[in-house]
Amino acid sequence: MTPPVVHSLREQIREHIVEGIVSGRWKPGERIVERRIAVELEVSQTPVREALRELEALRLIESAPNKGVRVRQISAADLEEIYPVRAGLEQIAAELAAPRLAADVSALRPHVAALYEADREGDGEAQVRHTVAFHREMVRASGNSVLLHTWEGLGIEV
Repeated sequence: MTPPVVHSLREQIREHIVEGIVSGRWKPGERIVERRIAVELEVSQTPVREALRELEALRLIESAPNKGVRVRQISAADLEEIYPVRAGLEQIAAELAAPRLAADVSALRPHVAALYEADREGDGEAQVRHTVAFHREMVRASGNSVLLHTWEGLGIEV
């Protein structure tokens, strides 16, 4: 059995922001206020700033002088470039995750159940949200933090 992964504060904040973008809390073009996140999470602005810099490097957000940080707008051309890269990363993740998941698939079950429920209700938005969560869990199960970090930079845009 693998020991639980402990994420740094910066990683936890990054995941919080990514989840906020995936869930639609912050929409494309919308400003993300560093100070508000720090207050909401009861942390200093330093790890929030670090997480935002990391997300900018992943092209999920963009910053401009005197305009702050905003969720990046994604074009159809961006998606055409992203899709094959994401698919390749997910293939690698599935290969790495297979031995772990063969022993214990419990991490995937809630996502599958949520997908079935969203399908029964005809809720397309929930289907997309739960599909992304399923794929994120599959990549996380690979045990490769570089792979997860890279995938997160692409997965949200799709």
